[in-house]
Amino acid sequence: MTTGAERAYRDLREAIIAGEFVPGTKLTEVALSERLEVSRTPIREALRHLAKEGLVEIEPNRGARVAQWTPDDLAEIFRLRALLEAHAAHRAAVLRTEDEVAQMEECLAGMDRLGDRRDAEAAAERTRLNNELHSAVAAAARSPRLEELLLQLVNATLVLRTFERYSPDALERSRRQHHDLVLAVRARNPELAAATMSAHVLVAHAELAGRADAPDP
Repeated sequence: MTTGAERAYRDLREAIIAGEFVPGTKLTEVALSERLEVSRTPIREALRHLAKEGLVEIEPNRGARVAQWTPDDLAEIFRLRALLEAHAAHRAAVLRTEDEVAQMEECLAGMDRLGDRRDAEAAAERTRLNNELHSAVAAAARSPRLEELLLQLVNATLVLRTFERYSPDALERSRRQHHDLVLAVRARNPELAAATMSAHVLVAHAELAGRADAPDP
């Protein structure tokens, strides 16, 4: 991407994940060009890149909008995540380095420090750490193809800002599951790592689908 497109991509991605543009919001090139103070060409390039990541949908003759999903779409996304992230965890437990485990444990420490805080700042930091942890596991799997597939699926759930919808019990359960996952990776136990990751992702979907205030795309 060009420099202008990279900046537009970064700023727009952050705005989507922060919830400034909710799922289904139309993203017009003119409005975005004025907002980000760049021409329409880099905006167009940034939108195409975001579409590849699953954050934006582009339809012929209808333009772009923030991605949104039906309950069936979300169920499929989480099932695919459970399968692929379990495979990544299995590989990571075999192939990981000490530095990679240390990075995962730093993410855990950050989540522990947040405790059960539910303010906007804590939610944003928890989301960042969660994404960094899952990305570290995917990177440790040593499979660029797998990382690329997971990026699109994980981005889809980032838009939903899942942690802001978690109950205190759900937050604590997620924290414990992350610890169990990293413990299995450190112990080089691929079967346990895969099973823990799969359960973690599927429980996350159950929490999201079962909440009364869950999104209704």
